[in-house]
Amino acid sequence: MTISAVPDRAALDEACALAGFDPACAEPVRIAENEIWRLPGEVIVRIARGGQ
Repeated sequence: MTISAVPDRAALDEACALAGFDPACAEPVRIAENEIWRLPGEVIVRIARGGQ
């Protein structure tokens, strides 16, 4: 499996839409095996790669 260090904004947008958050001001905290994003209001989003 190849791990990309490129953020997946589509996954972030979909996760935020499902949870009712606005991803417009999301800041990447860490992009590695998992993506960690900071949203306004002290919300943290973790996106795991497929198969994790």
